[in-house]
Amino acid sequence: MSPFDLRPTLSSALAELSMAALAEAAFGDVDLAATPIASAVAHALDAPVLVLALDDLGGGERALVPTACVRVTPQAESFPVAPLYASALLHDEPTVAESLPPLSADGGVLARIGSRHDPLALLVALTPEGRVFDAEERIFLHAAASVLHARLALDRQRHELAESQDQARAVVETSVDGIITIDERGRIQTFNPGASRIFGYTAEEVRGRNVHVLMPEPYHTEHDGYVQAYLDTGERRIIGIGREVTGRRKSGETFPMDLAVSEVCLQDGNRLFVGLVRDISERRDP
Repeated sequence: MSPFDLRPTLSSALAELSMAALAEAAFGDVDLAATPIASAVAHALDAPVLVLALDDLGGGERALVPTACVRVTPQAESFPVAPLYASALLHDEPTVAESLPPLSADGGVLARIGSRHDPLALLVALTPEGRVFDAEERIFLHAAASVLHARLALDRQRHELAESQDQARAVVETSVDGIITIDERGRIQTFNPGASRIFGYTAEEVRGRNVHVLMPEPYHTEHDGYVQAYLDTGERRIIGIGREVTGRRKSGETFPMDLAVSEVCLQDGNRLFVGLVRDISERRDP
């Protein structure tokens, strides 16, 4: 039986869980404790539910930390990963247990959140007094754990991407060299603090202007021709080739600089060009 074949009450609850996860994804808002999903699962199963987050203590030691506890109050803030829980973290299908110390003497069902090679947590439904979970309820719990896994994995990727962007931004912002990006029409898109120190312009003063504002003649008029020729023919005159050129500061002063230009192809088919600029005036001073 698949999640699509569940009885109406469970299939409706699963659809609501999925929609809630999509809404969180759209707005970038996720409850890492998984409280909304745990509450929805508890309501659908009419049973106590909690999430046991896997905590790496280092040195090969791990613990389970109860979070998102609905209709249950754990007796411990964390506890070791006993063989029963370790087995559940390895199994793709839900694990049925007759007892779940220290959570419950009546047992329950455990569904892994995450993959076998990267388990994140366990979604646990404790057996209600006087009944056991049937096959459809176990499938529902498994599907709910999959929804939560997908949502948390997306948030993890988003967090890792944000960290990567922050690191890249820090490199650009603290570089002593000038880093300038331009579009295919030669218009300046970004202008880092290093470029501001070299040329004397603020980023706001040059953003959207043609990059030839930073060059004296004859480079001023030749530059657009270089870029267009490369776009038309692929012939590299300046793209991908480091060279010494002359720059012009806001004051009108000219100076020698090393220039290296690289190309970045964007997913939408457009291209950006990144220029790395270094003032070499001191090399020329006697």
